[in-house]
Amino acid sequence: AFIRLLQYEREDEVEKSNLRDFCQQPEVVDSLLKSGGSGGWIGRLNMRSGKGWPREFIATAVQSALKNGEHFILTLTPVPKQVVAS
Repeated sequence: AFIRLLQYEREDEVEKSNLRDFCQQPEVVDSLLKSGGSGGWIGRLNMRSGKGWPREFIATAVQSALKNGEHFILTLTPVPKQVVAS
């Protein structure tokens, strides 16, 4: 889903990347990663698509401890261009 949302063609274009590589404001990713384990995080992420276009998402992040280790869960919801930030 991440590949499709960000308009990449192949999985190998993103699989060894860091989330910061896709964001226009890497400091927001730092905040997201720090608070994902302490009750979660919600905010807006301004990202670059695989075609170089800006894309805005509402993002939520949490960490989930499962029996085989911790998992980071990131949910991205595209913000339509018609929505004006308030």
